[in-house]
Amino acid sequence: MGFIRFLFRVIRFLIMSVFFMILLAVGMAAGGFYLLDYIVTGETILVPNLYGKEESDAIKILAQYDLTFKLTDDPQERTDVDPGLVVSQRPAPGSEVKKGREITLVISQGRKEAFVPDFTNRRLAEIRSDLRSAGLEIGQKAAVYHPTLPADIVIAQDPASGRRTLNNMRVNLLVSLGPYASGYVMPNLMGMDLDSVRRRIETAPFDLPQEGIQYVRTDDASKWNQVISQTPSAGSRIQENDHISITIGASGIKTASLRMLKVTFPIPADLYRNDLVLVVWDDISSQFEYPGVFPVETNLWEETISQTIPVIGDAVVSLSLRNDDPDIPVYLPFYTQYFPAKK
Repeated sequence: MGFIRFLFRVIRFLIMSVFFMILLAVGMAAGGFYLLDYIVTGETILVPNLYGKEESDAIKILAQYDLTFKLTDDPQERTDVDPGLVVSQRPAPGSEVKKGREITLVISQGRKEAFVPDFTNRRLAEIRSDLRSAGLEIGQKAAVYHPTLPADIVIAQDPASGRRTLNNMRVNLLVSLGPYASGYVMPNLMGMDLDSVRRRIETAPFDLPQEGIQYVRTDDASKWNQVISQTPSAGSRIQENDHISITIGASGIKTASLRMLKVTFPIPADLYRNDLVLVVWDDISSQFEYPGVFPVETNLWEETISQTIPVIGDAVVSLSLRNDDPDIPVYLPFYTQYFPAKK
């Protein structure tokens, strides 16, 4: 009897175990079927467009669509978008996703702020190291003439110096080309004698140096002691402080070679120095019966005149009072020296 009762219990346990396993298998199959059906045929929605939305607004919109969100750890720097706005999203707007899908949002940091040094009144070559140190570079560069600033000096910059929110990391510069050179018109010196030429250009902004005076022999007596060519030509544009040169006709009579003569005279007291001239009678002036006249070059604090002048042959040089009447070539001499030509 006891054995039969034990056997009956074992059989009942086995039957209950098999029945439980069958129920478990049926339940798992049904659950898997419904889960697979949700995955394959569950409700889909279109991802909303969140570009340009505030971060908080974008999160609210995602919640309304039963979507979750994720913010990137590396917010983008965008110079064209204000900080805190969505500049990128994944998946893209309009994509079909299941409810509960995670949407990745990228938020703008906005425009970058930087310290811009003051580059004005500095040479262009000197500011490059400061540009690199500030993480900047030269943007657009323009150049104009400036009445006082030398060439390559920065006149203005954009943006101005100080802490600035930059659209980019470039600084636009306006650079000086230096003062604009004033242009003048070369006068007509043809047919004038040397003394008249000097008077003509006495106040001109250009210069006739001694080495710019040349003599050329000619048989045409009408051209003796007169300018027969000039550089630049009459009417040409000439700049301030330029040098000009002239060629003066000389007689065909053989004369001694041109030499540079250094003369020294004391300066008479109580005389206005601009009224003093050096009057030269040499081989050429003797033939023309008209002396060479040179303005005196001396400083106010000097008590003597030491000047180099061109002469041909024997020369008599006088420190004289200027004659303001060109039709009467008479000069009042103070000191006179004779300089014979070397044989």
